[in-house]
Amino acid sequence: MTFRSALLSMLLVALVLGWSAGDGRAQSGDSPRADRQVTVTLDGSGPYLASMGPLLTGAYDRMMQDIDGASEQASPDDVKNATFRRRILEMRLLMDFGAYAYDPILLPTFRKAVDAAYEQTGDYQDVAVTQTLLQFSVRPEVTSQRLIKMNVVLASLRAPTVRSAMRSFLAAPSGSLQTLDQNDVPRLWAMSGTTPSTQLDTVGNVALLGARVLRAVQGSDPFVADIFDRPQELKFHLTRKDTRSAMLLALMFPETRDATRVTSEPLFSLISQYGDVNDAVVAYRTAQSYGGPVDAGANLLRSEFLKSQADQGNVVNTGAFDGVAGKLDRVQQEHRR
Repeated sequence: MTFRSALLSMLLVALVLGWSAGDGRAQSGDSPRADRQVTVTLDGSGPYLASMGPLLTGAYDRMMQDIDGASEQASPDDVKNATFRRRILEMRLLMDFGAYAYDPILLPTFRKAVDAAYEQTGDYQDVAVTQTLLQFSVRPEVTSQRLIKMNVVLASLRAPTVRSAMRSFLAAPSGSLQTLDQNDVPRLWAMSGTTPSTQLDTVGNVALLGARVLRAVQGSDPFVADIFDRPQELKFHLTRKDTRSAMLLALMFPETRDATRVTSEPLFSLISQYGDVNDAVVAYRTAQSYGGPVDAGANLLRSEFLKSQADQGNVVNTGAFDGVAGKLDRVQQEHRR
């Protein structure tokens, strides 16, 4: 298979599965308590552009090692308990962080393949989430369909030609910051209202992005009143996704991790409880779609959402968004070049 045909195959997968960079689906399946776990420690002491090659190829190698170890016949519980979806998430975050260092034509192609892998593995492991929370057996044909979709997108990443091309691409970032069209700017950078700074090293840019994203979340009136309302459900999901993205990126680098260790606890608690709510949303919506115990799903969702409001209050009372952003501001000042 040629590189051209391999890329065409990846695009065909996109059309078949209807992937997007953010579809609002509840990001369930990641154990909420895993959000604050340190799973990788990265070196961000160099300049932004020079650091991207080692950072992204390292993330890529970790991701592919875990994907290679995953069975094509894995059960939903197997996928839920495995580590490879966290590695896919780390890859996705670092691709977004490093977007200004790469050709804006090819990077979105590879980013969509990674995103599809994250979404489809999430859909498949949501079967386990639903069955555990509601003691409801999802129909075998639904589980089988989701397994096939997951294997299709993982196969696109495993394909030797794509694999070689993607790693080679990630290993060779541009020598200058790229100018991105509005549609190519990753969500986190768009929220930040800025671009990477050549006056900061890589850690400084992580701190810059994280502080700006957290302040953007805080300024968006992030909390909702009715989790059963679809638009509010989407807003709830995006609040968790954006907050978690900023916090996980900071967690990867020891300088930002250490600086925010104390002040970050209320935000990680919020992310964790929001994860429980998202799991309950998945269970409730699945019960609605496939004849499950809808009332039990609604009661579970209502209970988990009520718990999340206590964490929201703690975030407000402790000034957690400002507290973490302020610590990241200090890291920026310490990492000027």
